[in-house]
This record gives sequence, structure tokens and C-alpha cells, in this order.
Amino acid sequence: MKKIISILLLSTSLSFSQELTKNSDTGKFEYIEIVNEKTDNESFKSKLSDLGYKDFIETNNSIKSQGFFNEQVMGFVVEIFYDTTIEFKDDKYRIKINNVLVKDNRGTYVLEDMGGYQKKWLKKFNQKLPEIIEKLKKESVKSDW
Repeated sequence: MKKIISILLLSTSLSFSQELTKNSDTGKFEYIEIVNEKTDNESFKSKLSDLGYKDFIETNNSIKSQGFFNEQVMGFVVEIFYDTTIEFKDDKYRIKINNVLVKDNRGTYVLEDMGGYQKKWLKKFNQKLPEIIEKLKKESVKSDW
């Protein structure tokens, strides 16, 4: 019985979680994943554009862009913005998501500065994050329409 519990605990602790975590050096929430797949700036920029990302900043080895999604809260639409940086190296790329902003009818708020509301918005973002990552990693499907 003890062996089964130990194995369950070990497998749970080794499972990969897609969520923002606080960087101990910067104090900012971020998500980083390295994907072992060859791609390039142009094809990834096209994918980001197809997904509705905007404000591209490009270098030889990276693309930075802003994504967003909407949440309905008590009848009001709240926009959640985040930065996505894709860095290319050899036959892999790194996805980095950070700088989360929450914008409602009263203003725009930085996730790290939200005080008592931070936990609520972090949870909402983390619920959406696996979908965001899946779309970024999914192969682009071009339509001839």
C-alpha cells in the first residue's frame, strides 16, 4: 500500500502543469516551455497572425507579440492581454508568456499588482493557458478561401 501511495505521489509531482508561475528573480508571473520541433520566424509569425495576435516585434531569433481573450464577469466583458515571445534556436523553439494585464470598464491592471484579486485572475488565466499553448503548438492549417 505504501508503495502505491509513493508511486502516485511521484507521478503527480512529475506531471507537467501548464500554468503561470512566479519567477523568483523578477517577481513576474510567466510560463515557459521548450518545444523540440524545427520552425522559423515567418511560419510562426503567420500562425500568430492567424490566431489574432498583434503588435509584432521581430529579431533574427525571436518574435514577440500580444495576445488576448475575453471573460464575462457579472455581465461585463473583461479583456485579458498577455505577451507571447517565441525564441528560435537550432531545431527547437521556446514559448514564453508573461506580462498579463486585465482590462475592465474601470481600468487596466497588471496581474502582479492586483492584490486580493490576483488569485482569482491567475486562476482564470491558468484555466485558459492550456488552450493558448495548444493553439501555439498546433500546426497551421492554411485555407485557399
